[in-house]
Amino acid sequence: MDFLTGKDYPHLCQECQNTIDSVMPLIEEGPDTDDNEAPIMLVYDHGMFCGGHECVNKPKKCLYCNGNCPNDEDHACDGYLGDIDNLYKDEKE
Repeated sequence: MDFLTGKDYPHLCQECQNTIDSVMPLIEEGPDTDDNEAPIMLVYDHGMFCGGHECVNKPKKCLYCNGNCPNDEDHACDGYLGDIDNLYKDEKE
């Protein structure tokens, strides 16, 4: 079975994605091999997310395009880079 890995959950922070990936060996040899979401369920069940039972460091979405601009300025949209509506005036100072 092809299990879902950390990259399949882009709404989670990198630390939580890495935690999901780190439990893969346990899942591959464990009893729950018929569910492709078994890795994230193990992480949740054992409170291994950055906030225990939830991800509290979720990546910020761009207020202009809903993309990954605040986390990747090299590939950010023009709205985020120019901030003509001053949506980020307090954060960029």
